[in-house]
Order: sequence, then structure tokens, then C-alpha cells
Amino acid sequence: MEKAPLQIYFSALWMAKLPTIRSHWSSLQQTIECNPDSVLRIASSPDGSVLASTSGHKVRLWDPSSGQCLNTLEGQDLLQTLDSEVNDDAYRTIAFSPNGKTLASTSRSSSRVWPWDVLTGQCLQVLHGHTRAVNQVAFSSNDDMLASSSYDQTVRLWDPCIGNCLQILMGHTDCVRAVVFSPAPRFANILASVSDDRSIRIWDSTTAKCLQDIKTYDEEIRVLAFSCDGEILASAFGDKSNNVTNFRITEVQLWNPMTGQNLHRLQGPSDKLTAIAFSPNGKILASASWDDSVRLWDPLYGHCLAILWHPVPFYDVAFAPDAKTLAPSTSHDDSVWLWDPLTKQCLQKMEGHSSWVHSVAFSPSNYSEKLLASAALDDRVVLWSTFHGIT
Repeated sequence: MEKAPLQIYFSALWMAKLPTIRSHWSSLQQTIECNPDSVLRIASSPDGSVLASTSGHKVRLWDPSSGQCLNTLEGQDLLQTLDSEVNDDAYRTIAFSPNGKTLASTSRSSSRVWPWDVLTGQCLQVLHGHTRAVNQVAFSSNDDMLASSSYDQTVRLWDPCIGNCLQILMGHTDCVRAVVFSPAPRFANILASVSDDRSIRIWDSTTAKCLQDIKTYDEEIRVLAFSCDGEILASAFGDKSNNVTNFRITEVQLWNPMTGQNLHRLQGPSDKLTAIAFSPNGKILASASWDDSVRLWDPLYGHCLAILWHPVPFYDVAFAPDAKTLAPSTSHDDSVWLWDPLTKQCLQKMEGHSSWVHSVAFSPSNYSEKLLASAALDDRVVLWSTFHGIT
């Protein structure tokens, strides 16, 4: 031992038990409790540094990577809690500005819109003008405008910083359900609105001119999505019910937004469609349905590329920024599934919720971690690692 301690030590190493390495790692990163209110909507800031969620009367901003907080309210790890004293109803929708500095929120029964400073948590303005409840909000791709659609049959365009109403888009004859700006920089001034008057209108936000008035006649539109290049507008149709769980949306239509031409009518689902999403490269359109399927479509030719079946209905769907992963959320089994849209193989089942998963959102491509956020009726936002097998 005294002459050769290192040799004796080395000769005994083969008998030592090495540390055990787990063959399977959980992909769950963070669980954010939001009691006592169900989380219905989530959205990720463009740089992925902030996650917003709506629950009850509050919009909460979270740190998705560390879970550390600047303020702790009711035992929750919160960056900020945005809570308007004048707002007495639950929040309906939220939207981040493309630069990630502003978050806009609407209330279920209020005619007002609240833009917030994401960094400070301060309300920048209270936007007054609509005469009935606001349904949805959307930012232009250049951050210059905030659009809001309302039951008062109008779309209003706002300066989100100053609070001025820049334009009032009039022409719809019934409730305007949704509004969306083109994400393409060259079409930054183009937006689309959908109404219970069974029409889609394409607008120039600079001039307030209606460029196209697309009559659908047979159905009422509930969901809109632009392709990343702004060349295709997808819409889903449904009945007049105001309750999302009673929708009977069973087809998707594709349009040329500049000409109003109907490009394709995608039929197949036998029950209500709940969500549609374009892949970031624009090559695939996904539709989630309550007929237990997610259908993948070729938006250029209108072909169904694949049908991803599951024994429970799907509620939401989202693509990862690299377009290599698809995440549909399910209702009855309280889980999120990851699929490869190219091979049509199921990659992983994410289990961590105890109730219906209503909303899913991926972190952006420039964020350091590949994260997926899911919100459910169990009052929680769960953050997952989508880099399979590694936490």
C-alpha cells in the first residue's frame, strides 16, 4: 500500500458500483399552479422569455425556464400579475406584440382592451371605443397597430402605446368573431376579419379600405389563420352557438386573401373542428377535431397528407418553430401528445395534467430551451422539454 497505493486503488475499481443512470427522463420542466381559476389561454412572447396565461380575472406572466419570481401572490411564482380594478369579468383572449414588449388582453363581457407593459406589468392604456364586448385582439407584424374585433360589428385599429383609435373598419352586419394580421412583412398592412354575417373581409389597415368581401353563405366562420408568407388564409366554419363545446365545424377552406379566390375546400372530419395551425414553413396545415383526429393537409394542393388518430377528442394544436414537431392537446385523457408530422409517428405522450388541456404553445426558435407550454382546467400551466429524453 505504501509503495504502490495508486495501483492497488486502480485494481479495485472494477468492483465499484457505478452511479445509476436513469434510462428514461421525464420531460416535465415546471408546473405552475394557478388556483383557484382554470387556465384557458396561454401565449409565449416572441423571444420566449415570458409566458402569459389567463385565469379568472387575471393575466399572469411567468418565467418559463427558471420558475423564479419577482413577486409572489397567493404562493404562486409570478413575474407579474396583471389585474385591472375596473375589470369585473374573466379574461377572454391575450396576444403578445411581435417585439414582445406589449401584451393585450380582453374581457369576456367588456367593450374595452387593455395593453400592458410586459416588463413592468403596468397597464399602458385602457382602450375605449367599442360599444359591445370585444372578441379577439391581434398585433400587426411591425408592432404599429393593435386590432380588436367586437360584437358591435366593427374592427378597431389602435395605436397600442398612445391609445388612439386609428381606424374603424365597418361593413360587417353581425358580430365580428375574429381578426388576424398577415405575419408576412410585405403584407404587414393586411388583416382579415370573420363575422357571423357569414363573410370574411380582407382589409388594408392603412387606408381602412375593404379589399375583399368573401361571402361564404352556408356556414359561419369561427377560426382564421394566415400562412407564414401571407399567401393563403385558412378558415374553419361552425354553427351559431356561442359555446365552444357546441361547435359543429367540420371543414376548412383555403383562400387567396388578395383575390378572394377559394383555393380548396378541405373535408373529412366528422365532428367539430376546434383549431387550425400552419407549420412555420407553410408546407403543412393541421386541423384538430373532436372526431378523435388531427388531419395534416397540403395547403398548396389541398390533399390530406395524414390522419393522426387518438381515442379521445383533440382541443388545440401547435407546431414547433422548426416544423418538426406537432403538439395536439386532448380533452378526455388530460394529456399532450408530440407527433412527427413528416413520419406521422407519435414521439411522446406528455402526462402531468388532471383535467382537459385547452391550449398549447411552443417557445420560439431563438429561445435557448425547446419548451412546450400547456394550460388546462386543473388550474395549472405545465412546461415541458421537447428535446426528447433530456431534462
